[in-house]
Amino acid sequence: MHIRLNQEGLIDLDTWMIDSTAVRATRASSGAGKKGSLKNR
Repeated sequence: MHIRLNQEGLIDLDTWMIDSTAVRATRASSGAGKKGSLKNR
């Protein structure tokens, strides 16, 4: 399907998309706290 759409000029190869779930997972897995949360006492 991608090949056919690309051949027909329907895919814009200059546009880049980033999955923000990967960004959030990376921040969480690095030990970053939640925004606005209180630290443990």
